[in-house]
Formats: sequence, structure tokens, C-alpha cells
Amino acid sequence: MKGRLYQIIFIFSLFLLSCTPGKEISFEVLQAAEFELPVENDSLLVLNLAYYPWVDTLSINVLNRVGKSEQYIIDTFVIASIFNGFFSVIDNSEIQWLTENQYYEIRGDRTENFLDALNIESVNYLCDEFKTSQIVALEYYGFDFEYDYREIDESHYVVLDFLRFMVWRIYQRDMGLIYKDIVRDTVNWIGYGINYAMAEDQLPGLLDAIKEAFWFAGESFAKKISPYWQEEVRNYYFMPVQGTSDMSLDMDYLTRISSKDKSRKGKIFKTYYNLAVVNEKEGNIEEAIETLRKAAVIRPNSKLVKSYMENLEKSLKRRDKVLQQISE
Repeated sequence: MKGRLYQIIFIFSLFLLSCTPGKEISFEVLQAAEFELPVENDSLLVLNLAYYPWVDTLSINVLNRVGKSEQYIIDTFVIASIFNGFFSVIDNSEIQWLTENQYYEIRGDRTENFLDALNIESVNYLCDEFKTSQIVALEYYGFDFEYDYREIDESHYVVLDFLRFMVWRIYQRDMGLIYKDIVRDTVNWIGYGINYAMAEDQLPGLLDAIKEAFWFAGESFAKKISPYWQEEVRNYYFMPVQGTSDMSLDMDYLTRISSKDKSRKGKIFKTYYNLAVVNEKEGNIEEAIETLRKAAVIRPNSKLVKSYMENLEKSLKRRDKVLQQISE
């Protein structure tokens, strides 16, 4: 009886697997920028206006608790990490004039008017000097961190909470400040083991945490002002063909199968679904939607199709926005 039960469970499991896409494919998709910079520009000035650490009066900045020589060292790593992350996106932007950028530092120790935005006169002067009409400026960074130790079910956990605080501003000739981005967030690392020493060994050192946290902070801001590439993952049905390689995502094969005998609805459904995935991968989102609709006719109540259709409709809107940003 028990053997019979296991057999039934095995058969049922195979049935569920046959109804669910069992393989994955990944591809790069161009994402739209959150903030659309004015398009009448031919270059970009990237300014580092961040105050030196010893000028900071904000309590969250851990740098005011260490000596000046240590501040110099840490500041060097922070600034390099921020702008390496930032330029990893900007230098590869699909908006050509963003890649024609210049980097310049104007850092000081003044405390009067701390964190005030540049006035229009200063903006126009810098635009004239660097022959541009657009300025992106980092004007402040700070950070703090703490470790949290926890014991759960005889396992030891150590959590590193790294608090970042940054101020970015964007200026335009004759208009002054046009955009401000204040970042205050926390990056977490978690280590675990049979004791706290083993758990701590899984965490990055503080300097590595600083470099990683601020590299991604620079990258994240750049993605707000420039279209960027991001990996998307889609599931698809495995459809092996005897005597050949896997044809699951072969456009010609799928198209040929979809035009044949429609009586095998299960196979035709999978064929249409996979065709939609291939079309999306090739950037043919309208064709992907049209093909997926044919799959929906066969299985109108499929949650899988409904979810994928929602993703495709979002992808279509995103693509149209991206095309508008890079073509203007």
C-alpha cells in the first residue's frame, strides 16, 4: 500500500513539473532612467563638492570620531568608490552626451552655509568654464555602522548594519538647482556559524564594507539619471527533440510546431509560451504579447500566463520610455 502511495505521489509530481516551466534564461534589458535630464546638452560636468570629513557636524558621520590622518585615508577610499560606481554606468550610457563628461573637485573646509545649494551665478560660471550646461554634483557623504549579535537555535549570527547618507544635486545653466537626491539608507551583511568568531569571519572588513557600500551608492545614483542595462530572468518549458539538441527556444522550430496539429493542446501551449519568451529576448515585445495571447486562449485561467502578460505590458511601457530618452 505504501509503495502504491509513493508511486501516486511520484506521478503527481511529474504532472506538476510538466505544467511548470522548468528552465531559465537570462538576458540584458535596457531600463529607463528615473529622472530625465534636459536633452539640449553636449557634455556633462561631474563635480565633487563633498566637504572634507573634519568639516562635518552631522552626528551620523563616524569619521568625526577618528583622527585626521585616518579621515584622509578613509575619505580617499569613499570618494574613489562612489565615482567608480557612478562612472561604471555613465561611461557606458546609451545617451551619448552623458559619456562626454568631465570630472572636477572643489572641496573645502568652510562651515558657513553648510550644505547650501550653489547659486545661479556659481552654476553659470562653472558652465562657462567647462563649456557645458549641465552639472551633477556630490555634495555630502557620511556613514555610521553597528554590529548586532544574535543567537537563534544554537546558531550564532552577526549583523553588520552600514548606514549611508549622501546628498546629490543637479544644476542647469540659467536655472540653478533642478534636482536633489538625498540618500539615507542601510546596507546589511549577515554572518552565521557555530560561534560568534565563525560568524564574524563571514562579514567583510570595515574598509571592504565602506568600498562596497559606496560603490553601489554611486552606481545607484547614476542609474537614476541614465538608462542602464539590467539582467532579466524568464522561465520556459523544456522541449527536447529526439536526435537533435534542445530546441526549446529555437524560433524556427517553435514557429513550425505552432502551425501544425493543434489537437495536442499541451504542447501547443508550451510552444506559444516559449515563443513569447524568445520574442521578448529579441526585443520584439509586441510579438511576445501577441503570441502569449494565443497561449491564453488554450489555457485562459493560467496564472502563469497572466503573470507573464503583466510583465510584458510593463516591459512595453519601459521600452517606450527608454526609446524616448535615448532618441531625443
